Amino acid sequence: MLEKVTAFILQEQPAGLELLAINHPFTGYQFPAGTVEVQEPPEKAVHREIFEETGLQINQSIQFLEHRDTYLNSDEAVLCQASPVFSRPDPSSFNWVHIRSGIKMQVLQQNGKYIQIKYAEPNKFPDADFITFEIIGWVHQANLTNHLRRYFYLVQGHFETPEQWEVYTDGHCFTLSWFSLDNPPAFVSPQDTWLSILMDHLQISN
Repeated sequence: MLEKVTAFILQEQPAGLELLAINHPFTGYQFPAGTVEVQEPPEKAVHREIFEETGLQINQSIQFLEHRDTYLNSDEAVLCQASPVFSRPDPSSFNWVHIRSGIKMQVLQQNGKYIQIKYAEPNKFPDADFITFEIIGWVHQANLTNHLRRYFYLVQGHFETPEQWEVYTDGHCFTLSWFSLDNPPAFVSPQDTWLSILMDHLQISN
């Protein structure tokens, strides 16, 4: 099983609640989210991911909302730990590439204890079908899983930030922006379905 975290960050303003969103330059709007590291508590992971992706040092309490389990299709998997990618289903073959944990990939075939995978990095803008980077190779089956558990957290308060700012992380320049909760941006799939978790919680709280 691979654990992941997602943060809903709300700002209290006189006109109402604002939601923080990340504009990824190649995929679109996302929530602050990421992979829980080995032996890292999810509560610590969500603080780390918020800082890495937004630059915010969270002093407010973070409220756990719920977790959801997802099982990928048989032709999909994610790396549950960082792994070398071998040229053949043989650990003595060359492994010029290592992939970090949390990366989702396509499963092509299996040979013994090794699975041939394909990872493709899209560039949604300006062409949704353009692939800018691709890896095909073999990884040990022990490094893969189709079971994901995602923990959702809420941070609510007032933050001393501009309406928009940039953060450089993970080889990308993210643009951070506040949006009215009544008019959020169109989040990428499957994150567009996560917003209902926040809205359901706020409705219950009120």
